[in-house]
Amino acid sequence: MLPSFEGDYRDSCPISPKIYLLEVKHKERLTEPAIDWLFVEREEINHRYDQTGSVKEASIRLYFSEITAYYNLRSSPQGSFRATCSDNEVSLTGGAVFLDLPKLYGQYVGTYLMNEIIK
Repeated sequence: MLPSFEGDYRDSCPISPKIYLLEVKHKERLTEPAIDWLFVEREEINHRYDQTGSVKEASIRLYFSEITAYYNLRSSPQGSFRATCSDNEVSLTGGAVFLDLPKLYGQYVGTYLMNEIIK
């Protein structure tokens, strides 16, 4: 198995692979084929620890890139957003998740990615 897909756990809870393919289906037509696919990559950085070894400051960034029939990493719609945690206070850069992918508006992709940050 590829290293990114091996079981990764934090405090006995499974976490998502570092890189994965997100299949997006229309929220009202879940039995029909997907309407889009996104590559998603998670990057986590622990910046500071306390005396017990617990993380005091950390950040996470989610990158996404739409996959099209003529996929080209340089020209495909893509973006990222970042959240930080410092002394038990969480901040999402910009205060919200915005996807510049009009065909996915209202399909809960932003909600899904926000949940990934919270996990």
